[in-house]
Amino acid sequence: MTQPLAHALDLLATEVAFATLASEKADPEVWGELASRREEAHRAAVAGAPALVGQEAIAVALSRALAPTHAPRFLPMHELADAVGLAGGARGLKSLFTSKPSDKDLARVRAIASGAMSVAASSMAANGALTVDERSTLRAAAACFGLSAEDEALIAGVPALPADTAPVPAEIDAKSARAIVRGAWLAAIQDGLDVPDEGAVALLANRMGIAMEETGAIGADVKKLGDARHALAKAAVQATTLVARDDLPRVAEVCELVAWLGVPSPYRAAVLAPLATGATPEVSEKAADKHARGAALAIAWAAALRGDPPFTRRAVLAARHDHAAKSLGAEDDGARVRELVDRHVERALARLAGA
Repeated sequence: MTQPLAHALDLLATEVAFATLASEKADPEVWGELASRREEAHRAAVAGAPALVGQEAIAVALSRALAPTHAPRFLPMHELADAVGLAGGARGLKSLFTSKPSDKDLARVRAIASGAMSVAASSMAANGALTVDERSTLRAAAACFGLSAEDEALIAGVPALPADTAPVPAEIDAKSARAIVRGAWLAAIQDGLDVPDEGAVALLANRMGIAMEETGAIGADVKKLGDARHALAKAAVQATTLVARDDLPRVAEVCELVAWLGVPSPYRAAVLAPLATGATPEVSEKAADKHARGAALAIAWAAALRGDPPFTRRAVLAARHDHAAKSLGAEDDGARVRELVDRHVERALARLAGA
């Protein structure tokens, strides 16, 4: 492969890992939709444009591109963005737009999104000032509403006020209010839940008319899903470091992105420890279900393709990938997942080579 196409391969690999964690399954249709919206960036990479630098820049760009399919599930307010955002498709309010949204429609979505992001920021800040990572997460979440760059920056930068004074969306239906409460819980678990977090979410939910019992039930469901996502991300990092154990710098960016997006901050260092120590890892984390195991394997193989390994090197990587699959309890899935990822990447690169 020529060097310019190798740059595009690195982009495609990162996108597969991101979209897989975002949908929590190895789904070539989602990969293809994201790639089609990122084709301009792929062509720029082939032409020698510099790559995005930093987790935030990558997450914001890919969240914005993925939002027309569905907002990434690891982001606060993703359900609300799917329901009322303007990114495209025929979901929620989007189905009402036969042409460019009216000023009234834009103002409504802007107001709902701003209130929702205020709730998310307040939930995150209940146990202390927002961290750099939390602000980055808010910027990625704001990118999912399909608003202008100016509006996106405004709603991402809302102040993190106490739960009793933070602005909350006004005049919203019960379904949207529940989606915002789910987003608040998801925001709160970014740095691990504690008593102040839970109190803040309960107060914000009460101000939106959601009863305490329902708020608790939503929180229990979100925590369960968050634990499953944590297990998936940990399994993906373990599988990736196992496959590329003699060349960890090549896969570090993907591992760090997956850990940031899928693992609460108190546990990330432990998940990423193999990258720092160089110790030979094993896959000990058991992802919860078949979809999660396939997702972990897809992330690992996509990351392994970065740097355009030669055919003989790929044979070694494939053998290790099979070992990771066996360790995950998905012994028969290694070859199947590799074929899915390879086919997607080859099609995208063929289009670029032809152009």
